[in-house]
Amino acid sequence: MLTRLKIQNFRSIADQEIEIGPLTILYGPNASGKSSVFYALLALKNLVLNPNQPTDAFFNLGFVNLGGFEQVVHKHRTDAEIVLGLECWHDRSSGEYAVALRRGGGGLSLLVGEPSDATLLKVNVTFPYPGNMQDGGPVSRGGATLDLRWNGILAQVGYDATAGQQAEQRASELAALANLPAETLRKTDVAPRHRGFSKPHYGQVPLPITPLTEDEVATALAMDPYLEGRVNVLLEDVFGQALQVRNVPGTALFYLQTIERTWGTVIELVNEGFGLNQVAYLSAKVLRQDAAVVCIEEPEIHLHPSAQSRLVHVLGKIAKEEGKQFIISTHSDHVVSALLAEVAKGDLSADDVYCYLCTKTPDGSKFERQRVQSNGQIEGGLASFMEAESEHLKALLRLESETE
Repeated sequence: MLTRLKIQNFRSIADQEIEIGPLTILYGPNASGKSSVFYALLALKNLVLNPNQPTDAFFNLGFVNLGGFEQVVHKHRTDAEIVLGLECWHDRSSGEYAVALRRGGGGLSLLVGEPSDATLLKVNVTFPYPGNMQDGGPVSRGGATLDLRWNGILAQVGYDATAGQQAEQRASELAALANLPAETLRKTDVAPRHRGFSKPHYGQVPLPITPLTEDEVATALAMDPYLEGRVNVLLEDVFGQALQVRNVPGTALFYLQTIERTWGTVIELVNEGFGLNQVAYLSAKVLRQDAAVVCIEEPEIHLHPSAQSRLVHVLGKIAKEEGKQFIISTHSDHVVSALLAEVAKGDLSADDVYCYLCTKTPDGSKFERQRVQSNGQIEGGLASFMEAESEHLKALLRLESETE
């Protein structure tokens, strides 16, 4: 499970550590750094999936190209070092992976094991990096002596075959833990702000590890009937409408359509309202079997408040029942209050929801954790949302008093 992100000198973030829970909510004013959390995690994923490319390429996220090192380093200080890291826990042990990026090069580090008995591995590299460096050596785990080797991306663990089944089991456990950060990044996905389906029909395209474009996501729906079925259920829960993938007879094309359950009306998805359309894309990303951590930018886009509440309920249910983690940025007080209501009702626990108020300071973005209580109340309240509404209410009350 992903438990912590570390970000230094990246975009508006000078130095922040952010604890991550099953549902992590980032809210605050525009340009306060919310998206930078997503982008840091996705840049780290790019590096782990393909370190054999120039440093600047790590910041091309597919749906947005942030530019090169000079564009993304905090305050454009090209002599500074960007540090991106994450911590993952399994049972009582953790794997902490971090990358320090400089112009053309950097350092990769992994701290793995129980806090009282952890092993630190480091490699210094230049990019593009073909994975040809290595650190490691003998380590002791559970009475077995193992040989841990790490190239900055993936770990291998050897053991003495004559030592018996216990040594084999310890080696397997250590390898899984050492590779947990890289595996978590591989299973990290994003539903960016610009999402949805804009075509009347599609043809199947090759699928990358993480489908991103609308053609790729449509292809994933067409090729995986189980994903189609799960998206169907989610849309029915939120909108009362079902999704179907239909082939165009005599061609290799297919199209997406919805069915309104009350009247039986069939509509091509491209002709639906954009709120439903974007949730169809979002749900395909969220429900992919290979997605464990999903970053969702502004799930409230074009959604009526009641639909926002139903979507929040569904996301909370998925997180609780399937162990997926969602990192959500939002400008909607309704999304936040709906999530807090899930805690108040007992559908989620206070420990399931991590809320962060994001603000911009002269020194950089600040992420202040506002803890959730068991009754759904939030530490410090929702001042970032309610301030503007309070001013509007005061203005209306003054106008009302003037007309009396």
